[in-house]
Amino acid sequence: MGIPREAISALIAAQTRVNESEDLPQKLTAIAEGIVDCHIFRRALVTVYSDTPLGSLRGACGISDEDLAWVAEHAHDAQYYRSLSSKGEPLAKDVYFISHHILAQDDLSQFLQSRMKENEFTDWHPDDMFLALLHTSTAGHIGNVSCDDPVSGKVPRGDEVQVLGLFVNEVANILETEVAKRTDGFTGLANEVWMAEALEREQRSGRPFSLLYGTLQDGDVVNERLGRAYRDRLIKATARIFKRVTPRNAWCARVNGSEFVMVMRGEDPGRLEQIREYVMKSLDTWNEAERAGVLSELGLSPVFLNDPGSLMRMRIGTATRREDEGAYETLMRAEKVARKG
Repeated sequence: MGIPREAISALIAAQTRVNESEDLPQKLTAIAEGIVDCHIFRRALVTVYSDTPLGSLRGACGISDEDLAWVAEHAHDAQYYRSLSSKGEPLAKDVYFISHHILAQDDLSQFLQSRMKENEFTDWHPDDMFLALLHTSTAGHIGNVSCDDPVSGKVPRGDEVQVLGLFVNEVANILETEVAKRTDGFTGLANEVWMAEALEREQRSGRPFSLLYGTLQDGDVVNERLGRAYRDRLIKATARIFKRVTPRNAWCARVNGSEFVMVMRGEDPGRLEQIREYVMKSLDTWNEAERAGVLSELGLSPVFLNDPGSLMRMRIGTATRREDEGAYETLMRAEKVARKG
């Protein structure tokens, strides 16, 4: 049968609204509206999880403000939805039908799941869910599309799932682009765009957060005496260290060339100190175990092993947000500590 003309028109209209939208929530809303315009579901929600580079974002159609407020208050993370999808019936790649019985571990649940596998379970229950997981190449599982209240009263099949897949792909492409805008292509860490947005989110929220600021020492001197290639290797090695140590509830950005900023939710000075110590020990390990190999690989004289200028060294400052303190003020305090170090 193929894709209905109505669905193609809805997708094109949604793409037009996406191109005209000024921010990401508006783009996600345009996709949700496009899904509803296909007359497969009456309600659609596009969610980006809070523990992602983009922060917590939603776009919806056919859902009341009261329901959206409930969703925001009871938001789940990527792990929850991965677990949920593992119990559902696959309709397509990363697309699942989640029966309202799946969370109940009883004999009836087992029976209904067996009927689903045989495509005998087709009627839609008000608490059922259509769930599609959203992925990006750099940030992994970043969000989902969920739909409810099918127009036909049936679980979507065949061509309907194919139509919905077009919109899922569209929103995944949007998120891929948005994550790329916030990623430092040289190190794979976040970039200045992400840091500015992250600090702005913390500024608006007023909640406590912890921050680590680090800057490589003598970057200009290293560049002048040992060359840009050696300086670049120092930056990449430092980025690898920060990737290893960055907690799940934190993100680390590379800014201004050789500076690194880690933003972590909550107030945890002890954890910050552990991270600082780990980074400093990792720098010492690199100097002892890898520095000679890098110098040799780049054709630099072994005499530089005795030159302190070839060492990877870093100044690090930490700070936890004070009451009524602006997010950028916290950053400046951490930077001030680092500069004095």
